[in-house]
Amino acid sequence: PSGQTIIAGNDATFNVTASGTTLLAYQWKHNGQEIAGATASSYTISNGTASDAGIYTVMVSNEAGSVASNEAVLAVHYVLTTAVTGSGSISVEPAQESYPPGTQVTLTATPGAGAQFTGWSGEATGVDSKTTLVMDTDKTVTAGFKTLATITAQPSGQTIIAGNDATFNVTA
Repeated sequence: PSGQTIIAGNDATFNVTASGTTLLAYQWKHNGQEIAGATASSYTISNGTASDAGIYTVMVSNEAGSVASNEAVLAVHYVLTTAVTGSGSISVEPAQESYPPGTQVTLTATPGAGAQFTGWSGEATGVDSKTTLVMDTDKTVTAGFKTLATITAQPSGQTIIAGNDATFNVTA
């Protein structure tokens, strides 16, 4: 069998090709422990989780004896999905397609021109522009930004005669 890396929730299949006389029997093992019912030339893990990660081997036997396969390592990774509401961006460090369990990921929110960071939502909370997550499941995080008020037309100075009204206008 060959080692592989999957995203949590996906399937993994291990295969072995063996030859010998008479009927061949198969017994798959995970971290050295026999897997109940895993007695075919292939073994599929459905909806993989972190507990499925580890070393897989298969024992192939017939009346002449048995032989163990090479080890195949299954790694189960998680995915981080980020989104932005408003004008701004998120930087992710380290930036990867997927993360092994326990990986610390730092997110930094940067407001766009004329915007202010308002906080994190989803798997991150708080209003600090920098936050750290530990990847122990698939995570979704949103950074919120709001647009600051801007003045598009400034009031202009006026000269008036005493006792008359003065009106100042501003456009925002």
